[in-house]
Amino acid sequence: MPGDGEIVVRDRRRPAWEWTTELEEREREELDALRAERDELRARIDELHVAAQQAHDREQALRRLVLELSTGPWWTRLAVARRVRAAAQRRRPNAK
Repeated sequence: MPGDGEIVVRDRRRPAWEWTTELEEREREELDALRAERDELRARIDELHVAAQQAHDREQALRRLVLELSTGPWWTRLAVARRVRAAAQRRRPNAK
C-alpha cells in the first residue's frame, strides 16, 4: 500500500456555478413575474375561446334564420318574421 504522500486525488468534476443570493433573488423575481404573465395569458386565451364559441353559435343561429326567412311559402316566412320581430321587441322594451 502506498504511503499518504503518494496518493494523488484529481477532481475531474466540471466547475460548479457560484450563484450569489442577489442573483438568485433577481432570477426568482423574474421567474415569478413570467409565471404570473403566463397565467394571465392562459386566462385571456380561455376568455377568447369562449367568445369565439359564442360568435360561432350566433353565426349558426343567423344562418338558420336567414334560411327560414328565404325559403318556403310566403305565409311561413311572414310568421317567422313576426316571431323574430316580437322576440327583438321583448329584448329591447324601450325600442319602438
